[in-house]
Amino acid sequence: MTAMENEIFQLLIKADELATERDIEGYRDLFISNGEILFNNRIIAGKDNIADFVAQTWDKEPVGSVHLLFNPLVLSDEGDSALITTRLLILDPSDNQIWNSTKITHTLVKRNSKWQYKKRKVE
Repeated sequence: MTAMENEIFQLLIKADELATERDIEGYRDLFISNGEILFNNRIIAGKDNIADFVAQTWDKEPVGSVHLLFNPLVLSDEGDSALITTRLLILDPSDNQIWNSTKITHTLVKRNSKWQYKKRKVE
């Protein structure tokens, strides 16, 4: 694994950790100011809208659910931008079953030596 891939994967892991912890502000700060989440043909744009969206989304999940990322595949990396796909599993701790599974496409940019989300597409 290259140093760049390691930095990218650390961001992806951090996003899942923050989602599991329900840290709305921490999660929102992973995005650039005009970052986007694409979900069910909706575009949620801007950090404040992203914060509102994830709060509402996480409230619908089982209490204490765990977000786990699998199968990262780097589709492209160009030094200061990257496109990655992963599989997201959301586990319900009450019965240790998969509550949801979905493909995520991550569009990342590197600004001021820091990787951030430009777009996160939930498919």
